[in-house]
Amino acid sequence: MAFIQALLSRALRLPSADNDCKSIVAECHSCLSKDPVLFDVMDGDGKPSQIAIKGRRLTWALDQLINEGSSGCSAFNHWAPRWSSYIADLRGRGLRISTIRDYHEGPFPGWHARYVLISRVRRATP
Repeated sequence: MAFIQALLSRALRLPSADNDCKSIVAECHSCLSKDPVLFDVMDGDGKPSQIAIKGRRLTWALDQLINEGSSGCSAFNHWAPRWSSYIADLRGRGLRISTIRDYHEGPFPGWHARYVLISRVRRATP
């Protein structure tokens, strides 16, 4: 039984005497951090402002929008099930984001949304 427990502990990285939870969390601090990520916004009157984004998924979505620039993001090229929710949240924080309808053919014709960040945003430097 002890052998199986030791094997599972290593395979699943379960806490043990020499492998505590803090060391496991420290390895993935960036994805588990509760600290907000600061972004500089250079919009409107030219005076920069900062917004704090809390949550890894919303931070990921804003990073994707920044990186893609004018080509934008959609669920087809940046898979995420909640793009519309991320966009609504970011717009609620004052960011300007355009929605473009991309029409497509095929067995399931229709359209999907592509989002383009209009506001000038970058990650704040520490």
